[in-house]
Amino acid sequence: AIDGGVEAKQSTVQVSIRVTRFGEPIFDDSNPPFIEVAENVAQDASVGTFPAEAQHNLTATTEMEYEIISGNVASAFRIDADTGELFVHAELDRETIPEYNLVIRATDYGALRKSSEMDLLVVITDVNDNNPIFDSVSYAVDVPESTTQGTVVMSVGSSDADINENND
Repeated sequence: AIDGGVEAKQSTVQVSIRVTRFGEPIFDDSNPPFIEVAENVAQDASVGTFPAEAQHNLTATTEMEYEIISGNVASAFRIDADTGELFVHAELDRETIPEYNLVIRATDYGALRKSSEMDLLVVITDVNDNNPIFDSVSYAVDVPESTTQGTVVMSVGSSDADINENND
């Protein structure tokens, strides 16, 4: 700066410019698009962690706030708000709900709070947890006295709600 005096005086000052970024958090590329969880997994079992990274440089923190914003039918899952770790919160039953389409939101703690979301498909895998049910409540057959040993005299059917090898 130069003043307007007869003997012009000047001074300088150093100016620092800081470029700030205000992008939404980015979920880690290693986060899978889906996970499989057995229907008999214990309540409060951890099924994965889904981290995101802040895209701003106004604070030194990389902390996020995580929440499940949709797809959490019957509150089957819960997420740790600080870490993004996902837990089973309620009993799972593949025969009732075979999959959950969760949407997880991460919100940063920047001066201008930004958030982003990721879709996570949770596929519930089957365990052999259903008893077979016969097609009829009772069966009767007349077998002639002359029937030879080893002759098939009746076939009965049954089924259960399990799938694949658990339904054989």
